[in-house]
Amino acid sequence: GLHCITCQGKEFFFLTVGQGLEAHHRITTIDRAANALFEQSAMVEPCSVAVHAVAITPLALNDTAVVVGAESLTRFTDMTDRSTCVLFGDAAGAAVLKPCSPEVGLVDHYIQSDGKLGELLTCPAGGSKSPASHETVDARDHTIHMIGNKVYVNAVRAMSDSVMKVLEQQGLSGSDLDILFPHQANIRIITAVAERA
Repeated sequence: GLHCITCQGKEFFFLTVGQGLEAHHRITTIDRAANALFEQSAMVEPCSVAVHAVAITPLALNDTAVVVGAESLTRFTDMTDRSTCVLFGDAAGAAVLKPCSPEVGLVDHYIQSDGKLGELLTCPAGGSKSPASHETVDARDHTIHMIGNKVYVNAVRAMSDSVMKVLEQQGLSGSDLDILFPHQANIRIITAVAERA
């Protein structure tokens, strides 16, 4: 059978192809866990959702799964704001996950978030808290706002801490790494993390 896990923003969908009730039960169990994880935030970065899906899928499935993530952030991006328009766009990706021997594949993971930093990356208006009005549209409050320098500092710290945590969990150190493939497009963040690890 094939399991398909799709992520769209904070929404998480599970489909099972060619499996009976037993597989449906496993998917439902993951679905409950995923809802608990992913519905904590009003605006969730799709990359984070996809990384969470890749991390939790092997815990619940002993079968092949496809994790698909997609998002269209340009509808929330102010194309006149150079600090955000070059960072947020529309994208999609997929990964096929299969069971493998314990020494290869996804060996370990560490996932964290810090809700105290929510004000660093926001979309101030929209929804019931601040419905669309002439004022909110004129102020471009329905677009992504970011305090870039603080996001950078916290991204470097969080990524470095996460890398070190996984290495520690495996009894390794930074010198044991030959190569690191971060899910990060900012070369300044990648370079800073590499220097700290």
